[in-house]
Amino acid sequence: MYPPSMIASASVGAAVRGLRLPDSALDSDALMELLARVTGSDVDCLRSCLEQIEDALKQHLPPAAPPEPRCPSSPQPSPAGTPTDVRDVRLTPPCLAPAP
Repeated sequence: MYPPSMIASASVGAAVRGLRLPDSALDSDALMELLARVTGSDVDCLRSCLEQIEDALKQHLPPAAPPEPRCPSSPQPSPAGTPTDVRDVRLTPPCLAPAP
């Protein structure tokens, strides 16, 4: 299990890597080292967490963006709490409010 700060840092790393910025001043290794230093985490543990997040994204998200879902008429309350294991994070697409 990972602390929330490591999950957040790995998520930032995955997002930046997903952008595939050309000629980025901050390559993947430098970004991981910076995030590890900021959060006081081990770089290898952070990379492992990032890889698990990227694997989960590949498994659960479609390759192309489908049409945006609409919100249900009565919003369902979501349970409070922060998962500390990346396998407990549920990836669901955001819903949009109906257009006026």
